[in-house]
Amino acid sequence: MSKSTRNLIIGFFVVLICAFGIWRAYEFGFNDLLGIVEKKAEEKKTEEQKNEEAATQPPVLSEAMSKIKSEEDILNAMHSMANTLIVPVDGQIWGKEPITKDKISQLISIVDNSSSSHKEELLSILNKWNSGDFSTAVEDHNKVWKLLGGTVGKAANVNEEGVKETLANLGN
Repeated sequence: MSKSTRNLIIGFFVVLICAFGIWRAYEFGFNDLLGIVEKKAEEKKTEEQKNEEAATQPPVLSEAMSKIKSEEDILNAMHSMANTLIVPVDGQIWGKEPITKDKISQLISIVDNSSSSHKEELLSILNKWNSGDFSTAVEDHNKVWKLLGGTVGKAANVNEEGVKETLANLGN
């Protein structure tokens, strides 16, 4: 192998290693640096500023809630949450998602800004849940289940343990 070929190969590997190092530094180090800077800036904000910003900004949607794009997505989210509150006739439950204040608030915002033909019914259910009222959990589940075209998993009774856990999640 000639000296110029060897130098060319060595130069290529040096460039490749440098490019990899720059990529790693940008990918990991730069993001960490930004996180530190943002954290320090956040610490400087007063509690009053945070409250003002929270009141003027729409709620930030969680990753799962940001994927909701249609009425069917709304119904599926509500159905999975309602499944934590019921005992089905046939013992079949398709998906369970814990009910939290954050999820309820996000769904209220999503439904409120939607063009759903069932907006009032859905908001009524969500507002009851938001206030810790699960007295009509079976009816609420079956309403959402029916809107989804449900054929299995119709609610028969309230799952009292599920209601207790949900109330604990909500701080009630």
